[in-house]
Amino acid sequence: MRHFDYYLMVVLIPGISSFMLCFSVLCSSCHDGNGAQKEISPLAPFSDAVAPPTVARTAWSSASHNVSASVGSCVNCHDNGHGSNKVSLLAPWNYINDGNVDDPMQQEERFCYTCHGATGPAITNIELLFSYPVNWVDQAVGANSNMNLNDRHDVQRSTQLVSGAKIECIDCHNPHADSSTLKVKVDPDPGDTRIPGSGYYSDVNNALNFMSDWCLDCHDGTMPATIAQPTVALFNVDSSMSTDQMGGNNSGARLDPGYGYGLDYIVNCTSCHGSHVQGLTPITNSTNYFSLRISTLAFDGTTQIPTDGNHFDYELTSNLDTAPDNISGWNWCNTCHVGSMSNSNCYRCHYHGTRW
Repeated sequence: MRHFDYYLMVVLIPGISSFMLCFSVLCSSCHDGNGAQKEISPLAPFSDAVAPPTVARTAWSSASHNVSASVGSCVNCHDNGHGSNKVSLLAPWNYINDGNVDDPMQQEERFCYTCHGATGPAITNIELLFSYPVNWVDQAVGANSNMNLNDRHDVQRSTQLVSGAKIECIDCHNPHADSSTLKVKVDPDPGDTRIPGSGYYSDVNNALNFMSDWCLDCHDGTMPATIAQPTVALFNVDSSMSTDQMGGNNSGARLDPGYGYGLDYIVNCTSCHGSHVQGLTPITNSTNYFSLRISTLAFDGTTQIPTDGNHFDYELTSNLDTAPDNISGWNWCNTCHVGSMSNSNCYRCHYHGTRW
């Protein structure tokens, strides 16, 4: 059955939902990997001979953005197949530059905020997190001292201009495939030889650690072409994991019992770090450097580890030589470690690549 015939059959089914459904069917006729194959050219009817982006039907069928075919998922984000002022035919087609410093054409993160904002239908309000003032490192320490580091991935143009880094939502997320069970791209850096979850990063029990695999796919000293490192390159965390005590060599660590961690267990990246900007801290009302969680997670990846009598009144927002226990890392680090030697700033001595 030809695509056009299929489209006609669907559109003749009465009702608004069928009208919307026809768009998904029509769009996927060219964006299904076949590129609207015809007898003359595999790229017809596209005169520029550029293959259309592929949206796998099987992935789209369970994608979170494909809420319901009756809603008309494609036309909710894309508008007017004849062209748009935005990239990728994003809606609305006649949008005019509004002068916003971060995303004036509303075709990057601000486009995502349309749904992932306070008034949008999405559960997660990502716009709120990235609206907090940027917390730049005030005194960098460690082998890779970099004053351009901050509390977030640099998806905003205003932060990119300072740090030199560049990353966008679509570098981590595939809106046509991400689902409730896998909210990120299967492989964020397909140009290297490593595939997250394939076992190149596992603990002593050989338990695969997908999210740490996933994070280290970029934090390994190489980046895909669409992502730019900060002016001073990020530390290659992957290179140190075999010797770090949070990686493959923690046999000498003194661990607080009861949260599932054992000797020679690799700590998941997401046990300490969040993917997006972490919410305001309870003490300084700021956001933690490096997207550090206010509450570290137990080995199960969900249980929060409390401190100070089950209160979450600690954070890590200062790299200064001396700082109160609640912001120097002292309380934060001792949620997992027992008997640290002093209550000076932990981060002065401990960081990825040394003494871990």
